[in-house]
This record gives sequence, C-alpha cells and structure tokens, in this order.
Amino acid sequence: MPAIEVAPGYFLDKLQPGDDIAAFDCGHREVNGFLRQNAFDDVSKGLSITYVIKDRNARVVSYISLCMGSLKIEDPGCRFKSQPGLLIGQVGTDEKHKIDRDGKKFYFGHILIRFALYKALELK
Repeated sequence: MPAIEVAPGYFLDKLQPGDDIAAFDCGHREVNGFLRQNAFDDVSKGLSITYVIKDRNARVVSYISLCMGSLKIEDPGCRFKSQPGLLIGQVGTDEKHKIDRDGKKFYFGHILIRFALYKALELK
C-alpha cells in the first residue's frame, strides 16, 4: 500500500523501520509502550499490523494496530461456533497533534478507525 496523504503534510502508511516513534505521547502509558516496545516485534511475528499517520519527517503522530481474531457465537441454533473478525489492538494519537477544526476536536484516530472499518470490509 503506498502512503496516502490524509491531511496536508500527513500520510497514512504501514509502520516502517525509520519511522520516528521516540517522541510519541498520547497520554496513556500502555498505548505509548505498545508502539515503542511491541509494534515492530508483533509485525515481524505476524501477530498484528500497525498503520501510522506520520508527518513529512516520518514522525508518527497517530497509530492503530490491527489483528485477526474471532467472535464467539452462543446461539445454539447457529451451526458456527465462531466467526472471524478484525480486532483493534491499540489506537492512539499524540497529544500535540490533536487538531481543532471549526471549534471541534478532530483526531487522526478517527481517520484510523475509519481505515480499520475499510480494511474489515475489504477482507469480507
């Protein structure tokens, strides 16, 4: 997938070596920690894929981590006991990159959630 410009100077792409994650801080220790300590490793192991929004200097300003899972079906009349599903593992936006549009807060996380829905439909 080539990078997609989602806002002037900001691009949606897969997390790649060389992306600058050092200054990322969404205000949640666990979400920050996943990006810094687990995201690359989970991708290399095939456990998840992380998409980021980054600026022209490859500084990550928002991310979402997606993985496959299953949803348990407890309906005794259903022949299936589970269905595959796309799970959002983590999502976060750097505190410094929350944008005010027309008096409303707009988060890059919203773009990433919509992107995840698109990916889920694409897998259908």
